[in-house]
Amino acid sequence: MNRVYFTKEQARQKIGNAVESLSDFPSVPTGTKGVVVKAQRFKHENWELKVRWKPNEPRSYILAMLGDTSINFPMRAKTVTDVFCKSEFESLVKPSNG
Repeated sequence: MNRVYFTKEQARQKIGNAVESLSDFPSVPTGTKGVVVKAQRFKHENWELKVRWKPNEPRSYILAMLGDTSINFPMRAKTVTDVFCKSEFESLVKPSNG
């Protein structure tokens, strides 16, 4: 796949847009919601978008075990970000309502 990039104007228009992943990434399963948080210059007049993904499931950690009872604390999953050129963005991400 040839990499195609956004223009500065195209990239800036997408900032704040809600998106959803169309396929699995290493830390993001299909259907994960996210938001475009930044447009960044790649080279010359080529621009990319940074997407911050919203984790689907909170993580739970066991603090202590007392007999058959455990004390669990819900923790937020770590925020994940990915950077996309235009061709990757258009094939791996779709607009979302939330």
